[in-house]
Amino acid sequence: MEKSDAAGLADLLISLREEETPVITEGLDQLQFSLSGFPKKSTIPNLFARVSPFQDLIRFTVSVDIQDLTFEVAISDDGEITLTKEVEIREGDSPPTLDQEFDKLFSHFSDELRAYSLQEPLRIQDVFETIYQLGSAGASTDIRIELFVEKNKIAQIFAHNPAVKVILFFFYEHLMKYFNAKNDLQRLLTFSNAHLPVNEIVVLLGDKGGVHCGTNILIVGKDNWVRFNEIGVPEKRLTPSALIEIRKFYETESTSEFSPGFLIPELFYIETISEDIDDLLAILRILCELLSVVYLASATRQSNNHLSCEFHGVGKGTIILDEFPLELGEASIYEAYRWGFENYSADKIYILRQIISLEVTNKPEYTTTELLQNATRILQIAKSNFQVYIRKNVDRYFDKRGEMVELVQNFSENVNQTINKVVSEVTSNVYRTAGILIGVVIGGIIDKSVIDVLVGIALKLYAYYLIVFMILYWLSMEYFYYFRINQSYVQQKERIRDVISEGEITRLEGDSYKNTRIYFLSSYIFANLIFAVMIALLLSIANAF
Repeated sequence: MEKSDAAGLADLLISLREEETPVITEGLDQLQFSLSGFPKKSTIPNLFARVSPFQDLIRFTVSVDIQDLTFEVAISDDGEITLTKEVEIREGDSPPTLDQEFDKLFSHFSDELRAYSLQEPLRIQDVFETIYQLGSAGASTDIRIELFVEKNKIAQIFAHNPAVKVILFFFYEHLMKYFNAKNDLQRLLTFSNAHLPVNEIVVLLGDKGGVHCGTNILIVGKDNWVRFNEIGVPEKRLTPSALIEIRKFYETESTSEFSPGFLIPELFYIETISEDIDDLLAILRILCELLSVVYLASATRQSNNHLSCEFHGVGKGTIILDEFPLELGEASIYEAYRWGFENYSADKIYILRQIISLEVTNKPEYTTTELLQNATRILQIAKSNFQVYIRKNVDRYFDKRGEMVELVQNFSENVNQTINKVVSEVTSNVYRTAGILIGVVIGGIIDKSVIDVLVGIALKLYAYYLIVFMILYWLSMEYFYYFRINQSYVQQKERIRDVISEGEITRLEGDSYKNTRIYFLSSYIFANLIFAVMIALLLSIANAF
């Protein structure tokens, strides 16, 4: 098959998918495109013309129901368009009534079509011209197109075709539709400028969890056609939830004008299980490395069809992703990405960005190639620094943990002291009040005339003392003292939060903090009630005299 013929077949399938939106069904040996309804007027004749050169690779049939007439046409072995079975009249149908002119046209069309033998070539242009005339006049018309791509036959023909090259594309019905990433991939390829052929497409069929292992259409393009192979699987199966977690972590830790959508480096990291697919693996790896740089960047900016990745740290460096090597060798930043995003550790990402920023700061000519070449060293330095960071943080963690335990204990002790003072003062004033009342009784026994004059004044003065000094001043001061203790506790706890998680703080607090607060508030309210009762009692007795 010539390259021009291959280009025609590629264009055919691309145009089918883009223009007509068929139902696409993938099987192990076949890829089926199905259209139903009333396609564009030029679709069927053009399809026949374009499929004819590939009749040994593609099986193409068109079934037509028009009024009560049904027939099927296909491309025969000798390249002619013929009926595949006798024209039939469907019994019991009640098709729409046509105008006299078009009714005559339909009768003539039916007679003429039934006159064809199964091997006799059809004048397909005239046949479908008449069908569209009748359909436009109100005839009931249903056209079903089915195109079967014979995978195994194409694989045999193109398996060793030196003209075949590759680029990347996913079927909408599989990975791309699920991740809504078509436009993101197009932008990604535009920004990468990765020395890839501009008119070629690889179709890598996959499922919702990632690229599956199986026979895949590897290449479809305007200048080349296809090849099939067992390409392998990603290093791990990716679930939709894992993809969402990676995206959330990226969006939290990065600022980006360019969104890679649901494209993540893992989707393009392939473990090879077959040979002779180096060209595909090279391009998959380029995309894997490119996305790794994007995900590691502190911020990404886009301008003039270029994507720049900024790395913020001690300095601030920028790499413009418009130079990307096709031959990567052993250089890879993907391992650094995988280490940084492992367990979604913000500390690891921060350390990597610090080290990369030192690499690229004040180096405007720093390229992606240099970054990849230095990636192993960068990762080793990052791991070493992370170990030091972990050791320091372990020591700091246990120091802060001890501080938290001590903080809870001190809070409880200080609040309990305040509670004891409140209880003690309430008890003392209860005794004083009882003493005053006893004194009133004794005084009345001794000299009732004196009591009548003094009791009312004395009791009211003591009641006013309780109101002004004990409630408005002393108890309020104790409450503000408790408030300051609590505020100090909260502020000190905030300083611990940068090392100890909220869950760990809650566990260390246990019920002690909550119970201490409840105990104080209960004691404080009870003290106020006792004073209120004593004041009411004193005033009621005073008013009785």
